[in-house]
Amino acid sequence: MLVARGDRPEDRGASWFLYERRNNHQAIAEAVAPLIYGTRVDCAQCHDHPLTRDIRQAHYWGLVTAFNRSKNVDGGAVVAESATGGFVNFTNLKKESQPALMVLLDERVVAEERPAEGEKQADGDDLYVDGGVKQVSKVSRRQAFAEAVVTSNPLLARSFVNRMWFVLLGRGLVHPVDEMNGRNPASHPELLDWLSRDFESHGYDVRRLMRGLVLSRPYGLGLVSGGEVPASAFAAAIERPLTGEQLARSWRVVAGVVAEDDGLRRKATAALPEVLPREYAATWQQAQFLSGTEALAELLRAEVSPTVARLSALPSVDERVGVAFLEVCGRLPDAEPLLQQSPDDCCAAHTETTMPHDPPDGPREPPAWI
Repeated sequence: MLVARGDRPEDRGASWFLYERRNNHQAIAEAVAPLIYGTRVDCAQCHDHPLTRDIRQAHYWGLVTAFNRSKNVDGGAVVAESATGGFVNFTNLKKESQPALMVLLDERVVAEERPAEGEKQADGDDLYVDGGVKQVSKVSRRQAFAEAVVTSNPLLARSFVNRMWFVLLGRGLVHPVDEMNGRNPASHPELLDWLSRDFESHGYDVRRLMRGLVLSRPYGLGLVSGGEVPASAFAAAIERPLTGEQLARSWRVVAGVVAEDDGLRRKATAALPEVLPREYAATWQQAQFLSGTEALAELLRAEVSPTVARLSALPSVDERVGVAFLEVCGRLPDAEPLLQQSPDDCCAAHTETTMPHDPPDGPREPPAWI
């Protein structure tokens, strides 16, 4: 992702991380920082971070420098890199000019030769791996920076582990995940330290980390309703929203049709654009989309959906509910949800209902098919 130069076909998509920032090197720096450090550096653009002393202005401009030789190439997600230039200064609050060096958050500096004051570097084909094409420089800032980031940088392992914990469990051990700094301690520091050391010592094996997390007890816990347990305790599962793409695929899978449909996917992602939001809060527009979108209504027609056609052919409501539950949730319903509440328990505002109620002598037995 940082080098943006995938040699293998399966790695070429990673260059989009830089390419989609459209040559905005400050935007690249601000996107990279949470990945490699676990914290944002945006506030250090014009001055040292006012609340977190370990983030300085030099760190912000050091990240910008690592990528300011990069430039998008039209016609594909190719991010070329110049072999010369990109030496800039930044001005601190004392109005002093300082050279922007590639300074990491742990104060290491990625060394490079700088031209003397007033000296102009000469560009030439011999400075590039690909000669006259001039896309891949022999001495690459991005490459040198990426190597430094993955060498003796404990923040990288901590950031990645914390982000994966957030993805799978709904909340980071440090939360929000992009504020892993001195003023935002981990809820379970010993656990984060152990997971980070284990991840780093096993060669940043992502599959191994994911397997460990999904087999852990916190990941397997059920929900506790009513806010009885604080989210930071990880004593119960945290509800998380599906992305627009996940919803679109899920609807089609349940409907019994081909999962892929670009038209439905585009509509769902336009209405639900956020992926892994810090804190999820449904908007009125999203609620309207989910309750009234024509694209979903089309899937619920019997002539379109084999699932709906099969449900319509079942003789009883109980059977339809049971089969629908199985299709949507992937399991049969428990006995309790099937038992209807008595009329006395209904909301007083509901003066009429077409739903069957329990008989006066007690709740109904679950239907025989369960």
